[in-house]
Amino acid sequence: MSDRKPTGWEIVKRGVRSVAASFPLAASLAQAWNEYESHQWGERVEELFVNMRVELEALIGRVDGIEAKIDSVKEEFPSLVETAVDCVRREPAADRRRLFARCMVRLLVLEHDIGLSEKTALIRELDTLTDMDLKVLTVFSDKRGHQLVKEDWVSAGVGRPGLDQTGVLYGSLSYMLYGSLSKLEARGLLAGTPVQGGVQYVGDDGIPKNWSGLQRTMWALPRGLCLLRALSESDNTEGEMGP
Repeated sequence: MSDRKPTGWEIVKRGVRSVAASFPLAASLAQAWNEYESHQWGERVEELFVNMRVELEALIGRVDGIEAKIDSVKEEFPSLVETAVDCVRREPAADRRRLFARCMVRLLVLEHDIGLSEKTALIRELDTLTDMDLKVLTVFSDKRGHQLVKEDWVSAGVGRPGLDQTGVLYGSLSYMLYGSLSKLEARGLLAGTPVQGGVQYVGDDGIPKNWSGLQRTMWALPRGLCLLRALSESDNTEGEMGP
């Protein structure tokens, strides 16, 4: 008898079949899963390799000695592809799937100062970040510290948060910004000066009404700059992140 443990996808398939067997009306769920597994996943993986080819072609002619660079890291390629495949087959948005291809190719070809484990971790990091998180991160692509004001968010395409009479950001967009900043800082992508004041008061609905923490000066850490480079359409840290 084999001691091999079932893979995660085998467990999923077994579970779907179990539900369908227990409830005849749920058979359509099993059929939907089979169609999803056979077509959607395969299409997304094929799309990943198409996008990878596009990204490699974009670098050829722009990066000196690219063939030698690729050859020097070819052992890393299978592991990075495996990680990217795992991410893209769960990602429903086509523009996000393109980012995984760009991130993987640029980490492989351009980032020679970090090891395979960190490259893999950065691809998985991208999988955890929302569109808002990525927009917030791009504010710090110029390597400067920012005392975050509404002009930063407008220029990054995030939106225009409100300002109260003291100049402190407020409103639902500000709460989202605060959440993204806290998340990026916790994941080692950003750092900042100590919080001065914090929450000034909380409304009856339990939602903070004034985040003075948004007035901190913050900057991108090396790990955050590396991810920005991997997502950039240009060949330097200050390039704009494309869709």
